[in-house]
Amino acid sequence: MALEVSVVIPARNEAAAIGGCVAALARQSVGAAALEVIVVAAGEDETAGAAEGAARGAGFGRFEVVRLERGDKNVALRIGCARAATATVILLDADTELAADAVAELARAVRGRAHAVHGAATPRYDTWVSRYWELNRQLVKDLRFDGTLSGEVIALRRETLDACSLRALFPELPGAKDDLALGIALRAHGYSIGYAPAA
Repeated sequence: MALEVSVVIPARNEAAAIGGCVAALARQSVGAAALEVIVVAAGEDETAGAAEGAARGAGFGRFEVVRLERGDKNVALRIGCARAATATVILLDADTELAADAVAELARAVRGRAHAVHGAATPRYDTWVSRYWELNRQLVKDLRFDGTLSGEVIALRRETLDACSLRALFPELPGAKDDLALGIALRAHGYSIGYAPAA
């Protein structure tokens, strides 16, 4: 089976969570063999080993772990995206477990009109605060999507990455909000951003 989607996972000290992330990718409805999974691991724990262990026997079309000696999340994203070989690239946080149809939904959405798409999130910890946070985010996106790129999972067209400098899309930034910075950079290049509520 030909590779259809590349999934880039930047991971720093995520040994406790990345196994669930990789296992959820193996259960995707598109089939594990259609996925190229690239984990860029940093930190002092056993993230790389945990990812390799979770992928063993999963049947991914291609699986690679890159060990990052130094650099932030955006450095990891640049490295992973540079290695991605398919027409659709998904950026996935290491502590996120996708529903079985999420990759298919994101790939379908990004092959449509939008150059980049982000999916909905189900909070890992089910509290009234996390439920309120996600409900508020879904209402904002569903009722009046403002084009802001945010979320734990983002899909992009390979051609969009190729047309821009990876350093411009993923600059070295102090602190978090790499997704917002990516959205600003994409809009500055004239690219459209969409939302896939079912992903």
